[in-house]
Amino acid sequence: MSTTRAEQFEPVTSGKRQKFHREIGRELAKLRKLKNLSQGQVALRGRGKITEGTLKAIETGRVKNPDPDHLRALAAIYGVPFAVVADPFIRANYGSDLARHDRDRKSGSSSHVGDPIDDATAARIQRLEEDNATLRSALDQTEDVARQLGVLATHLSEGREAALRKTGSSSVDRKTGR
Repeated sequence: MSTTRAEQFEPVTSGKRQKFHREIGRELAKLRKLKNLSQGQVALRGRGKITEGTLKAIETGRVKNPDPDHLRALAAIYGVPFAVVADPFIRANYGSDLARHDRDRKSGSSSHVGDPIDDATAARIQRLEEDNATLRSALDQTEDVARQLGVLATHLSEGREAALRKTGSSSVDRKTGR
């Protein structure tokens, strides 16, 4: 991010609302766009954990201290580690020397903010992100098939009811289904 530390702490006023972390918000918007998602799609995938309005406020810099649960939801939706989404806000609000608690299970990390990641860890993260993307794709395909099956079942049921009305028969033989 190209802003200086002093600039990050100076809210920019634009109209009635202050702007706090515009550059961080732009970076998050870029990440969302890399995943080919609209703000509405992110809200749908968030399943109530983040709204479109909240995402817009974060991306435009109107939120100084975003709720960690919102950041966790974004990290999960974008398929990136929590630190990728949270660390820029931590650095901007508290400085880069702030350390996470060694047993912070919610963030999924026991390292300190700003610690470099070794090549083996980076490679493992990359593999996990690829596996995650593959699994998300498979889940999306499964959900599509389930929706198609639901539509097909509805059409079959409607066709059967229409056929019964046409023949004037209201009773169904349990053995044959006719």
